[in-house]
Amino acid sequence: MDDAELLRRQVQGFVRGFGLLSESQTPCGKPIPVSQAHALMVLLARHERDDPPMQVEIARDLGLDKSSAARLCARLCDSGHVVRTPCPKDGRAWRLGLTTSGLRLARSIEAASKARFERLLSALPAEKRSSVIASMAALNEAVRNTKSE
Repeated sequence: MDDAELLRRQVQGFVRGFGLLSESQTPCGKPIPVSQAHALMVLLARHERDDPPMQVEIARDLGLDKSSAARLCARLCDSGHVVRTPCPKDGRAWRLGLTTSGLRLARSIEAASKARFERLLSALPAEKRSSVIASMAALNEAVRNTKSE
C-alpha cells in the first residue's frame, strides 16, 4: 500500500471515529450539525473582538461557497441563533450577529469543544503530543496548498 493510500485511510478513520459525519450532533456532543457549530464558533470569535462579520467572510472562514454559506446562515437565523442585517455600505451584503440564545449556545459549544480536545490530547502519550500537533499543522498547510487542484 502506498503512502497516499495510507494517509487517505488515516484521514477517513479520523473523520469517522471523531464523529464528523453526524448531521445531528457535534463530536463534543452538542445537538447541532457540525457546520452550524463551526459557524457559531467563528461568530463567537468575531463577537468577542466586537467585529461582526459579513456573510461572505463566514463563507471564506469556513471554506464554503457563497450559496452554501447563505443556506447555513439562513438555518442559523431560522433557529433564532443569528440575526442578519443589511450592510450599510452595500445593501446586497449581510452583516451577521449572534442573538442572546446564539451567544449562549456558541459559548457552550466552544467550552465543550475545548474539553473534547483536552481529553483527546490527554489520551496521547506526552512524548507524542507535539509531534501530532506539528503533523496536523503540516497536513492543514498541505490541504490549503492543494485546495484548488
